Amino acid sequence: MRILRRLLPLSLAIATLAACVTRAEAQSFTFKISAVQDVVKAGSKVRVKMELKNTSEDDISLTRVPWGKEDHPELEGFRPVVKDARGKEPALTKWGRLVYGRTEPSDNPPNLTLNAVISYPLEPGHVHTTEVIVSDLYDLSVPGTYTVQIPYKPCYYGVPLDRGRKEESKQDVKPNVVTINVVPSVSD
Repeated sequence: MRILRRLLPLSLAIATLAACVTRAEAQSFTFKISAVQDVVKAGSKVRVKMELKNTSEDDISLTRVPWGKEDHPELEGFRPVVKDARGKEPALTKWGRLVYGRTEPSDNPPNLTLNAVISYPLEPGHVHTTEVIVSDLYDLSVPGTYTVQIPYKPCYYGVPLDRGRKEESKQDVKPNVVTINVVPSVSD
């Protein structure tokens, strides 16, 4: 009986911890992207809409980086991956090189400090919708077909929850692929 009294609290603690870990690992959101326009004239803005829905019973912490008048989700961890019809990444713009950390000496990058990070809750059942201007990051001035994916990893104050883990998290979302056709402008 003594052994049972000692093992029962330990067993309950292990069971509770296992339930919490399982709950934390279960996907608690849906994430999808769509093209604002499937066909865009060369030189025009290429926009991709993102929708993140909280499907859990708890708040999800999102991060916002105030930057001018427009939202810049690429600074908040929503970084597009663009490929052309041959599967190659198009050239990054100056802004794209800065965002992705691939600046060149000729860019003369500013001393960019993003210390105004705001964390806010996405309540259960609510949807966070925003757009990323893909053409601000990539040079999409050449007519052709491009695919866009935007990986999403849950973050807490901008830090991925699985930071330092090598195995894939169940929280990682395999993004859908959006195809955008850039056509010559009328003057071309």
